[in-house]
Amino acid sequence: MKKYTSIIIAILIPAISMIVALTLVFMKKNAKIEDAATLPIERYMSSAKSFAGNSYTLNVIIDSQLGYDESSGRIILVKASNNSFIPVLVPSSNKDFIPQTGQKYSFDVKIDQDGKLILTSYKKI
Repeated sequence: MKKYTSIIIAILIPAISMIVALTLVFMKKNAKIEDAATLPIERYMSSAKSFAGNSYTLNVIIDSQLGYDESSGRIILVKASNNSFIPVLVPSSNKDFIPQTGQKYSFDVKIDQDGKLILTSYKKI
């Protein structure tokens, strides 16, 4: 019996170590995926069209409304987390979105073929 105990321990220690290592790798990989969902603002500002077709999350403070068209919607200016000011198109389908200057939001945005940020959903922070 003592002979088998040594063999079992010799097998269990590497197996448990492997499970712990794989769990840590998996958690680290998932953390990178979550980080990738946040818009890299500096890179976006230098090359907006290269982000076309992608969707991101953006935490902002409402600065002002730049324009409004009943059929297209409104363009608002927001202050991003790095203190950059970025215009965002709020489609006319978002009639219930009534931003006030200074309010904080988490925006889900998509980037169209021209590099414009288009609001898809929002949550007040």
